Amino acid sequence: MRIQVDENLPLDAARLLVMAGYDALHVQDQQLSGASDMELTLVCQDEDRALITLDTDLANIRQYRPKDTAGYIVMRLRYQDKAHVTDVIAQVAELLRTERVRGACELLRRTEFVFATGKAQNRLFVDGSRETHILEVL
Repeated sequence: MRIQVDENLPLDAARLLVMAGYDALHVQDQQLSGASDMELTLVCQDEDRALITLDTDLANIRQYRPKDTAGYIVMRLRYQDKAHVTDVIAQVAELLRTERVRGACELLRRTEFVFATGKAQNRLFVDGSRETHILEVL
């Protein structure tokens, strides 16, 4: 799987995904820092890369249609410090071994309820469109 890591995530996120066996690039690797969301999604589409980001604008599936893309993973995290984000990225790497994101916008969030368990739960459908899902990282 090919993944583009957005500039709002640490460089270590891309390195962690590479170590997990993914073809991952950080936006900085391609001199795309400061690129608009639209530019970035077009690059991802051209390169057949799923985009992982903290940018919740990309969860707008009317503006950024995931249907013909490798998919978007939009992380909505309460804590966005480097340690927490890289921990979540490690869990995402494991989820991507079984979860399909092509043509979908995955909203990833952390819940307080079972935060300490360190396990991931299967996706839950937000609506019937099957274009937007929520992955609960517990």
